[in-house]
Amino acid sequence: MPKATVVFDTSVLITLPVAASLSTRLFQRLEAAGWKVAASPQILLELADKLHTKESLRTWLAVPDDQIEVFLNETIRKMVMPVPGHRQAHGAVPADPKDDMVIAAALEAKAKYIISEDTKLVLDRVPQQVTTEQESKRRTGCRNEADENDTSPEAEEPSIGQRQASGTGKRKPCDRHVD
Repeated sequence: MPKATVVFDTSVLITLPVAASLSTRLFQRLEAAGWKVAASPQILLELADKLHTKESLRTWLAVPDDQIEVFLNETIRKMVMPVPGHRQAHGAVPADPKDDMVIAAALEAKAKYIISEDTKLVLDRVPQQVTTEQESKRRTGCRNEADENDTSPEAEEPSIGQRQASGTGKRKPCDRHVD
């Protein structure tokens, strides 16, 4: 039985074919801590669509076509815990109704968090808690030796709101509490 379950939005799943990506490292840390990542058929379909049709994305990922196909047809299905995709959440994300499927998957999986880079999903008016990367690591138990030794204020990643206010625009996966 997993400690807890999270749902990765497509924006986070999309970089999993890259071994050194933040998404891959986060997935590995969650898995090592006993957490499961859930996905619905709708999320996996959107992932496949984006990886098949967005040439600029494929170029940016720098992953050969055959590796993309193996990732979509085999790897991702081994990595995520499937949920049936029967649950609906119409109107959950008024700013982007396509993201309702992410909320629905989280509810169906009884997920504690949604991990997303999509600010419309993260900052919408659904009950939420946006935290720093350090806070997320503390909650999940996903810490490494460097995290344990770094207690400086600079070690704490800014929240999305802080990044927007400071104008850095740098986006990293963040979590959203859904219970």
